[in-house]
Amino acid sequence: IQEVRPIGVFVELDDLLIRGLIRKSDLPRYDEYFFDRPRNEFRSRTNAPPLRAGETIRVRLIQIDRDRGFVDFAPA
Repeated sequence: IQEVRPIGVFVELDDLLIRGLIRKSDLPRYDEYFFDRPRNEFRSRTNAPPLRAGETIRVRLIQIDRDRGFVDFAPA
């Protein structure tokens, strides 16, 4: 995880250096995750681990928008 913002989590694929976004709506049980601004992380109302910069997670590709240069991921 490279960066955490209220809209979601920016990730970079280590081996390909491709950066993309996991949108908040694509987080597991997204209705249970909330953005904790003071901690700059997504926290779960359950016992799921928080999502914060520096963490390693597995992702899957959702879509590529070549015209806009956007890559969307979801947790694997």
